[in-house]
Amino acid sequence: MSLFELRVTALVPALGNGRTLKTNAIAEDGFDYAVKAITDDPMLPCSEWLSYQLAQSVALSCPACAILIMPDGTRAFGSRIQPGLTRMEEAIQSGVRPEDFLADCADRLSVAYALDVFIANIDRHFGNFLFGTNSLNKRTAMPIDYSHALLVGGWPLRDIIGKHNATTLHMAILRLMNLWRSPQALMALGTLSQVKKDQVGQWLLGMPPSWLHPEKIEAIVTWWGGEDFHARVSKCVQYCQP
Repeated sequence: MSLFELRVTALVPALGNGRTLKTNAIAEDGFDYAVKAITDDPMLPCSEWLSYQLAQSVALSCPACAILIMPDGTRAFGSRIQPGLTRMEEAIQSGVRPEDFLADCADRLSVAYALDVFIANIDRHFGNFLFGTNSLNKRTAMPIDYSHALLVGGWPLRDIIGKHNATTLHMAILRLMNLWRSPQALMALGTLSQVKKDQVGQWLLGMPPSWLHPEKIEAIVTWWGGEDFHARVSKCVQYCQP
């Protein structure tokens, strides 16, 4: 997934109950985008971008994204609003049990939460997944919104394991519903550990320069694949065991 630039033609209020998302934009391609700008948090656009790349590396689907050229000329990260997909609360309101609704996509949920623990995302809950069905009528899950991940929480990355946050709470709920899929979660962490630092560097250097200072890019690339990196992976592996 690569970033391309789109000019914003209109700004509109953000829909939903998200604490971070303040603005949506209509871009020149005619689609609506969720806007993540450095004015919201200086580390927000780069954290969203890197999270999307890491998600795709472990076979998680992500919305299309773009660099949005805002009316004032600044660059923001834009995540395309996905029409035709549903949120879990809509199904629950119609009487479907949560464990029944989530059963088909338990493996994808487990992968998503394994990634979230690694990237220090403290706000992964069932409300920031989008759900659809494939041609076999099986439910699929797409995680959205990494507004509380990676550099938004500071550098070095914070440790969210054993802490009270939405992510660890919902991992516990998955376990209580017998929907935690440890093999898939561990496989995802293994895949992350094999991502090369050169690749991470390419992702970061592909962003607008205003999103992250070169010294911070160098620090992340140096950390990736090093001793502290592998210690973090190992701790996540222990946490994602059955």
